[in-house]
Amino acid sequence: MKNDVLPTTSWSWVAAFACTILTWNMLATTAESAEGSEKSILLIAGKPSHGYGAHEHYAGLKVLEQSLLDANPNLKTEVVRGWPSDASKVESADSVVLYSDGQGRHVAFNHRDELRALLKRGGGLVCLHYATEMSPGESGDDMVELLGGHFEIHYSVNPHWIAKFDSLPEHPITHGVGSFSTNDEWYFHLRFSDKGKLTPILQAVAPESTMRRPDSAHTGNPHARKSVAAGELQTVAWAYEPEIGGRSFGFTGGHHHWNWSHVPVRRLVTNAIRWTAGDDPSTEAGSLKPIPAKQLMADQDFDPPKDFDLKSVAKEFEIPLNMEKESKDGSKKKQPSKESTSAVAPKLLHVSPLVTTATPDHRVSIEVDLGGVDEIARRKLFLVVSEGGNDYSCDHVAWLDPTLHGAKGTLDLVEQGWVTARAGWGDVRKNANCSGGPVLVQNQPAGKTSIGTHAPSVIEFDVPPGFDKFTVTGALESGGTKQHNGNNTSVRFAIYAGAAPDNLNEVDAKSVDQQRLPEQAVAGLEVAEGLEVMLMGSEPDLSSLTNLDIDHRGRVWVCDVMNYRRNQGARPEGDRILILEDTTGDGNLDQVHTYYQGRDIDSAMGICVLGNEVIVSASPTIWKFTDTDGDDVPDSKVALFTETGQPQHDHSAHSFLFGDDGKLYWNFGNTGMQVKDANGETVVDIHGRAVVDDGKPLFGGMPFRCDLDGSNFEVLAHNFRNNWETTVDSFGALWQSDNDDDGNRGTRINFVMEQGNYGYKDEQTGASWRADRINLEDEIPLQHWHLNDPGVVPNVLQTGAGSPSGICMYEGRLLPKRFWDEVIHCDPGPNVVRAYPMKPDGAGYSATIEPLITGTTDNWFRPADVCVAPDGSLFVTDWYDPGVGGHHQKDSDRGRLFRVAPPGVKYSVPKFDLSSVDGAIAALKSPNRSVRYLAWQKLHSMGVDAEPALLSLYQDDNPRYRARALWLLGKIEGQGRKYVDKALGDDDANIRCTAIRLCKQLGLSVANVCGEAASDSSAAVRRELAVALRFDESDAMPSVWAKLAQQYDGEDRWMLEALGIGSDLRAAECFASWMKANGGNWNTPAGRDLVWRLRTDDAAAKMVELLAGGMPSDETKRYFRSLEYHPDAVRGLVLRQLLPDEKSGKKVDPQVLVRTVKRMPDFDPVKFPKTQLAITDYIRSRAGEPDFVELVDQFEIRDMDDQLIATMLRQGDDNLSLSALRLLLKRKDGWNRFVSILAKDSKYDHGQLGRVVSLLGSLGNGRAIGLLAKTAGDPEMDYGLRSASVRALAKSDGGAKELLKMTEAKKLPADTHLLAGGLLGRNANEEIAKRAKQLLPQPAAADSKPLPPLDELVRLTGDSKKGMAIFRGVATCANCHIVDGFGKQVGPDLSEIGSKLSREAMFTSILAPSAGISHNYENMIALTEDGRVVNGVLVSETDDKLVLRTAEAIDLEFYQDDIVDVKKSEKSIMPENLHHTTDQQGLVDMVEYLMGLKKKS
Repeated sequence: MKNDVLPTTSWSWVAAFACTILTWNMLATTAESAEGSEKSILLIAGKPSHGYGAHEHYAGLKVLEQSLLDANPNLKTEVVRGWPSDASKVESADSVVLYSDGQGRHVAFNHRDELRALLKRGGGLVCLHYATEMSPGESGDDMVELLGGHFEIHYSVNPHWIAKFDSLPEHPITHGVGSFSTNDEWYFHLRFSDKGKLTPILQAVAPESTMRRPDSAHTGNPHARKSVAAGELQTVAWAYEPEIGGRSFGFTGGHHHWNWSHVPVRRLVTNAIRWTAGDDPSTEAGSLKPIPAKQLMADQDFDPPKDFDLKSVAKEFEIPLNMEKESKDGSKKKQPSKESTSAVAPKLLHVSPLVTTATPDHRVSIEVDLGGVDEIARRKLFLVVSEGGNDYSCDHVAWLDPTLHGAKGTLDLVEQGWVTARAGWGDVRKNANCSGGPVLVQNQPAGKTSIGTHAPSVIEFDVPPGFDKFTVTGALESGGTKQHNGNNTSVRFAIYAGAAPDNLNEVDAKSVDQQRLPEQAVAGLEVAEGLEVMLMGSEPDLSSLTNLDIDHRGRVWVCDVMNYRRNQGARPEGDRILILEDTTGDGNLDQVHTYYQGRDIDSAMGICVLGNEVIVSASPTIWKFTDTDGDDVPDSKVALFTETGQPQHDHSAHSFLFGDDGKLYWNFGNTGMQVKDANGETVVDIHGRAVVDDGKPLFGGMPFRCDLDGSNFEVLAHNFRNNWETTVDSFGALWQSDNDDDGNRGTRINFVMEQGNYGYKDEQTGASWRADRINLEDEIPLQHWHLNDPGVVPNVLQTGAGSPSGICMYEGRLLPKRFWDEVIHCDPGPNVVRAYPMKPDGAGYSATIEPLITGTTDNWFRPADVCVAPDGSLFVTDWYDPGVGGHHQKDSDRGRLFRVAPPGVKYSVPKFDLSSVDGAIAALKSPNRSVRYLAWQKLHSMGVDAEPALLSLYQDDNPRYRARALWLLGKIEGQGRKYVDKALGDDDANIRCTAIRLCKQLGLSVANVCGEAASDSSAAVRRELAVALRFDESDAMPSVWAKLAQQYDGEDRWMLEALGIGSDLRAAECFASWMKANGGNWNTPAGRDLVWRLRTDDAAAKMVELLAGGMPSDETKRYFRSLEYHPDAVRGLVLRQLLPDEKSGKKVDPQVLVRTVKRMPDFDPVKFPKTQLAITDYIRSRAGEPDFVELVDQFEIRDMDDQLIATMLRQGDDNLSLSALRLLLKRKDGWNRFVSILAKDSKYDHGQLGRVVSLLGSLGNGRAIGLLAKTAGDPEMDYGLRSASVRALAKSDGGAKELLKMTEAKKLPADTHLLAGGLLGRNANEEIAKRAKQLLPQPAAADSKPLPPLDELVRLTGDSKKGMAIFRGVATCANCHIVDGFGKQVGPDLSEIGSKLSREAMFTSILAPSAGISHNYENMIALTEDGRVVNGVLVSETDDKLVLRTAEAIDLEFYQDDIVDVKKSEKSIMPENLHHTTDQQGLVDMVEYLMGLKKKS
């Protein structure tokens, strides 16, 4: 059979004119008919869709109709637009052909029963391209039944690719069709029926390039990736004979209208239609011929674009341009074409780097040797300019001085002239730019001769004999660079010989692909001065990497994770622990060995190598593996801890590490939940606290310390969010990072003050940072951590937006000195590994930022962990992914391992003799923890025999070596006290701090042993002493504490919190000792701080004394907030002193009075009439202020209803208005009051009534729904108010169900049916939506035009100013998100979102918001006792109350007693169809705006 090879199509302007779809749906139909009769074929076209030249449903069917009649003139055919209203057309058809959009826009979406009847009577059904997709669920199942196959989202994919059909089956449909290939949007990996008879007609192996897009509903998924990787044949066209009867045919090509010119494609589909109708395809009246491009322009839905070039289309698709003309002898001759044609394959001779305005002089010089090009190919030279990977906007370019060189001298190609030329915009011009103006580069004339053009562009030249070199300069022309500050201009210059490429942008694709190649990994990184990055491992050996450790032999151990979250099961054998080793000594890790693989370590987030033992953190279990025979295969596996953290959650258990005190350190984040031992019993720490995140007393993320066997467990601090990993230095100081709620720029670095509270949740109530409090911090990043609350430890540094992960303490000496003894940390959000140089800040620390590695050009660089090797170099694991956050893993196949060292330093692992004392001492100096672990074990086991060598090390100039020696000396049996005393007298403050920590670990009384350190000159030493006093039960403890408190200066918050931590368990004794020491002179700045912080009754009384003495209102806030931390009885008693009924004389500020009474649990207005009167007068004066409604409610004021109604009707603060409405409605006369407000003769105008109705909808309780139903169902009521009531009812599930009930009972006036149908038909509750579609009419979709695929969308360029207008306007984004202070706080703050998400991830977050919901912005669904179902983001939850924030930024408050159940929804509160509020360009504009929201310096 003849092999007809069809052309490929991928030139970028086609993408611009014929955009492909992002969201796909498929429907199918089949047909079969009796033999021998005249067959009737009905061809049904869907609505206009993609733009000129693509998804041309009507024009495509007209082409097929003519082909059918050419094959069999006896056929009866009819092409119609849309499903025919005349049912007889379908009933009389032998076959129905459907060519339309899919999903809800499918032309037969509501006519599936008619298709089923067609097949049952022996008819046929054909579905082309997008018509093979219906919506998931019932319609999709119907499609499988009727068509035999269906495009199923998250299972099927829709890439553009060249499908090569080398072998076709014997079937009537393939009659006369040979093997062929073509480029189309071939959907594949469809869901096929396992019933009936299905015959694959077209099958091809999909190339790897089809899987380059990230996973989403249509672009990629693990199932399709696995199939492509296995090289399986993909079925893209099939014949089907359903069990119910008839015949069907599905064909997934048909995106490009121009492909209908090709005979193999058209004959195959024509045969299939005839076969489904019962006609015989083997009989053909006439032969099919290619259709000229000009003829294919007929009947298209859209007009050609202004700069449409038919010649280029004809060349691109290799189809004839015009009709053939007959010669005088009757033969047909093709018209001569000015286009160059060649059978020679394109040969790429040169491609430039990406050229942007950052390129020096905006130009690149090019020199090409033609001598090695074969004689035929060198006759043609093609100058190509690509779009640079970001579409062709502003890509004005010029070829300067294009010259051939050789034996014949030089030849100026501008003077010679070109054969053919085309530009993406404007024209190709000699000595002028594409607009006709002068050629300017950097606004200066350039080139003796020049050619102006615009990407994408190709210019063809003939090359005469005698020339063997070509030179030219490719330059950015100022016509483009002066637009948008040159930010949009980017191109590549390429030179081809022989022929032009089919896709002028192929060099961009190759460049992007190459950028993702491991060979280019280092090139995509920016490295700090004095450092070099080396790639030590990558795919295919490595997948996505999380944590790492490095053993004493220098081998790198990594957690290789593919089965993460939505990719669970992608690797059925389970995730892996790998060992990478240099077996040759050349410094390269040439061997990769799988230590362990299994589903029990899926999504492992931590690994710690301790000799022959390995601890793997894979929540909910912490596993300890032991290799007893040294073959790098574990011989035992035991659970160290169990039921610790949520599985598959990176806020759960993280990695362990060995400290120089001989202890293990590790942590979990705020989904850690609890720690249980190997037997499933809850661990109780050495201080008697159950290790449970329940606020009793511990909250959130916690760092831990324990012995090597897990015993002597201690919680070191609490109330972090996601402290991903912890690190400890040689002195025993602990450091962590912590992640904020996504998008709010609160990411932080912490020095862990032992037993400190780090403020993620309200210590008293467990409420989140969003809950209102009197002392709220000024900025959201600070509010995150409750930093104004007493008992919260300060942060070292807040680093803005990010997703912090692995951390280590660098105590090596190989890297430049600025990195010595500093914390090194990974943050995959901003693609960076950086150090935080610390400096003392009072008793604490402050820090700056010093980057080591930054993914400047490769923003898939996602550093996950960093570890110090035995030679002092750093190793970094790279998760390598297009996005981060939302628990995504969009690329599970690639992962990298990097080494960081000074330039030219080869990886060389020192060897240690651990059998000798000297060898062990040398190993103890190693910067690598695994080496130090072995040294520690050796020296500790030697006891007193190691003492002389350790004492010698204790004299070393390096204080970190000295500290390591001190830990070991102090833990020699019977020697602890001696070495604590010795170290307390050391000149180095860090050694003195270590002495106090050692004393505490030894179980000695810190007050008795270290009490003299209360006078230490170092604030850090005094801090450590204060903290260490917390669990000291000795008599000396209070006086030592008081001595420390006497030195507090009133300015150092670090020291204040250390004093608070130390005193908390013996606060009354400490306070009394301090008062005795200060002789009663406590009212100083330092004293006022101490009474604010201390949790004792006397301190509470002193604060009231301060309040009674008078102070500015704002200053009172901190004391009132502090009083909330004291018991109710104490607070109530001391606050009485501020009431006017209890005292005479100076009048109390009414605001202070209100704050006082609010905090008195037993306030009785009858007992305190003066107070009540003063408060009532004050509340009346607050009418219209934010606190008015709360005050009226709290103090049960009954005579301010008019003011409440005015507040309810006032625009501007929906929460305040809703609070007023709720208060009015819950009163006994509330129902009657609102019946009167909404009455026909209401005194309120339409705007006011509309606001009341909208607020009732937001409230959504039983009373509110009843009022709205009464209004909506009254036909005598004004339509505007009724329709507003319908909208309000649709806001809640309860209201929606009431609307359905009214419809069924015929109580909903008919003129609101369409409105109700549209609102309820897209309800998130599938049952409501389904019932609504059955009962109520459905409006047509507002946006019927599908979007192109994600990989095309990301290349489009938008206008950020227009995007901001859309964001703030029609898209309603600002209703839920804040950007730089503008908007409302429902979802994450997006002020720096452009630094966190890639362009691809940004589109995904808008188009599929439920695919990756930011932690703490999950949509919660609450069921109330009165039957309401309420959706919203959790604002706060305490033992008493639950507060949810709706999509309208309204906070709904519920008492816990009124809640039946609360669960997390899989769907985002963000609507899934926001992109329908604007067109495609508007969406691109909005993404352009969001991508510009970068991290502020």
